[in-house]
Amino acid sequence: MPNRKSLIAAAITVGVLGAPQSVLAERTVDVGTSPSADARLNFRVIIPSFMVFRVGSVGGIDTIEFDLSAVDPDLIGSGTPIPGTGGDLTGGQVTAQLLSNAGQVTIGEANDGGGNGLAGTTPSSFIPYTEITALSANAAFTPPALSNAGVNTSTPAPTTGSNITSYDTTWTYSYADNALYTGGTYTGQVTYTASAP
Repeated sequence: MPNRKSLIAAAITVGVLGAPQSVLAERTVDVGTSPSADARLNFRVIIPSFMVFRVGSVGGIDTIEFDLSAVDPDLIGSGTPIPGTGGDLTGGQVTAQLLSNAGQVTIGEANDGGGNGLAGTTPSSFIPYTEITALSANAAFTPPALSNAGVNTSTPAPTTGSNITSYDTTWTYSYADNALYTGGTYTGQVTYTASAP
């Protein structure tokens, strides 16, 4: 007997979120010598583009402090870097993590100083953000240099192909101590932003 194949599209009604929909299930019938039958199935995987960026503690904002109270006054403003305290890793160090599948990542820096720098307790006294420097334990993943204008960027290279970026390292902050400033406490907040096209 010759082979006989028929393709039957069966309408199946299913409920999704309470709303009925019709989908097609494929069924092939073959009758005869050495029968064979095939049925096709489509697959679809949806992976969103994402960005995970961490600087410091999870769930909180860390404070890095540079206290020059114990520094010899003759050395203040001498250009000798002063290590910081604080950070989730202590000693002026913070965890820096970046994970993304969205292509080239750009990290930007901004601050709340209005273009003036860290504001002091004495009126009209400021310390420029350029006095705060950061060193990364991974030269491929460095933060942008801080500035009063908050316009600097860094572009860590993707680690897999041209779209996948994955870094987990340590950023260590220091006070450059390049000049003398009016006595007082100076504070400011920096916001790092990681973005992709």
